[in-house]
Amino acid sequence: MMVPKNILIAAGGTGGHIFPAEALAEILKQRGHHVYFATDIRGMRFVENFPANEVRLIDGATVFSKSPLSLIKAIYKICKGLIQSVLYVRAKKIDIVVGFGGYPSFAPMLAGRLCGKPSVLHEQNAVLGRANRLLARFAKQVALSFPQTKFADRIADKAVFIGNPLRRIVRALKDTQYTPYVVGEKFNLVVFGGSQGAQIFNDILPTAMMKLPDEMRANINLVQQVRKDEVGRLNKLYNELNMDAIIAPFFTDMPRLIAASHLVIGRAGATTVAELCYIGIPSLLVPLPGSLDGDQANNAKNIADIGGGWLCKQNEFTADYLAGKLQEWMSAPNLLSEAAQNAKNLSQPMAAKNLANLVEKYIR
Repeated sequence: MMVPKNILIAAGGTGGHIFPAEALAEILKQRGHHVYFATDIRGMRFVENFPANEVRLIDGATVFSKSPLSLIKAIYKICKGLIQSVLYVRAKKIDIVVGFGGYPSFAPMLAGRLCGKPSVLHEQNAVLGRANRLLARFAKQVALSFPQTKFADRIADKAVFIGNPLRRIVRALKDTQYTPYVVGEKFNLVVFGGSQGAQIFNDILPTAMMKLPDEMRANINLVQQVRKDEVGRLNKLYNELNMDAIIAPFFTDMPRLIAASHLVIGRAGATTVAELCYIGIPSLLVPLPGSLDGDQANNAKNIADIGGGWLCKQNEFTADYLAGKLQEWMSAPNLLSEAAQNAKNLSQPMAAKNLANLVEKYIR
């Protein structure tokens, strides 16, 4: 066992960046290392249970803005964050910096470079993010979540396919076996889209359910994550349709609900795709059209290309389309079982441990 090291993990302020960082931190802590975590004000929402010796708030901002004033403010914040990060790296005697993308990771990664410390990057999406494209030149290696990652050819000498690290709550479901749907029995459907992406599902799902034959609709057990202000409206609609539906703005046991489902409908964030593949659940993915560089579309394409799920553009996601697909799948459940197995084949169950091994490689 190696001597414990001081490791700084930096990630942007979204769950897609922070959850894989949390998974790595869990493994590194188990191995006896001292883990420090740096993020921005948005990321502080996710750190209550983050397994770190200390969490540090670092200023950061995106430099891609058409407004000169916004650009000046962003540069100021980045410079401020860089000073904070250099002082932190020195104070904690950091041995290596691990970045998970997003602009809050920029200052800590650059600080590590200025202080002569090695660094490793991780890219969660099937598109190399803008911050990671800038930082890749400083990193020893860039770990990829997908074998086909857009823009990764620019760093082919540093890129290594590892997969997307998953948290302990998800890894606990490693032995989950997909339960094939039996026609005429209860069909477990899970729908979620996050705070930004759920509205399209809130609008389309009820109408699609109305279009289903009564007998088929009665067999659906629906679990749907919605915004808090939509709970009352959707509960009323599903009650009128005599449906078994659980509607809530947040589910603490979402991985377990996914594991018990026959189909998931959702967006195509990197963590969502990784969890679906790890658990082995078929999905209909509707990428968020405004995602930067089309990262969600590329994530969904990776899973659709191997037959692990279905990709539907948002402008084609209509009530008629959804009702038709649900009838198809519920009438021919072998399609779902095949997709579940194909999704499982894309999974990288050792991603967290392999990334930890990569980090340790550069601090031995």
